[in-house]
Amino acid sequence: MGEQKKEPKETNQRRLTMFKKLAIVFGVAIAIAAIVICAVPLKTVSYAASVPYEDTETYYVQEAYTVQEPYTRIETYIEREPYNKPVPIDYIVSDTGIYNWFWTTGSDVWVTIKNADVKSGYFYVTFYLTIKGGATTTKLASQYIAIGETKQVKTTYSGGYVASFTYSIIPPTKTVIDFRDVNKTREVTEYRDVTKYRSVPKQRTVTKYRQETRYKEVSLLEYMLHY
Repeated sequence: MGEQKKEPKETNQRRLTMFKKLAIVFGVAIAIAAIVICAVPLKTVSYAASVPYEDTETYYVQEAYTVQEPYTRIETYIEREPYNKPVPIDYIVSDTGIYNWFWTTGSDVWVTIKNADVKSGYFYVTFYLTIKGGATTTKLASQYIAIGETKQVKTTYSGGYVASFTYSIIPPTKTVIDFRDVNKTREVTEYRDVTKYRSVPKQRTVTKYRQETRYKEVSLLEYMLHY
């Protein structure tokens, strides 16, 4: 057999160096290609975004207010009103006297009255007699006396002599119009302040958020990793 011819050592070394350079170039090219592919937007994707916006919000507050509220109460008052009043008629006592009987023991006693008014009627006289010796007694008598007329109203006492007497007279009465204060009541309406409450609408500006669908371009690598 013939002896195999060996390549020079320098040739192998050149080949190895060339191979390394080719590997480096190829790796760099792949890396550049990967970077370009991943960096350039290649895919459109959607995503949800929370977008702030301003809105007008209505809210209610309790507000106090005052109103005039009517109410009734019972009021006492005095009213002057006319009424028919009975009053004694006018009269004049013109004479009084005692007459002791001489034929027997006893006395006449009288009061002379003049009707000085505009109404006729009966006059009632009460006699308070004091008898000689100190005894007392009472007698009653009456007489109708017309307008302007004068008459005696007389009584008698027997069994003793009247020493003295007093009297009281009840004349007829007439009706006159007079006035008097009368307590009365009435219902009156008055007003008082009352506090009430009501809901009052008010408005304010608030920030709210809404969800929106948006779109963006992502690299192929990002799309592959996250979508």
